[in-house]
Amino acid sequence: DEMVSNQFPLALQRGHAIQGAQDKLVNPDGAKFLYQSVSSEDKKLFVVKGAFHNLFVELDEVKIPVIKTTVDWILEHD
Repeated sequence: DEMVSNQFPLALQRGHAIQGAQDKLVNPDGAKFLYQSVSSEDKKLFVVKGAFHNLFVELDEVKIPVIKTTVDWILEHD
């Protein structure tokens, strides 16, 4: 873990992580670890309560906010 966390500040200048809180494929703690490991202030973590792994094909109440936050972040960094 220490080796990985030491590499992220060099690898990521900014980032946007989205994680389903109920994800069974990827441990949700991984997104939190990634977010905390990035030294940049230009980062965002969006954890979606009640959502699973493939956030873009979930029900509308999950999918729409995920798409919106993703598009907003991209437009802010264009």
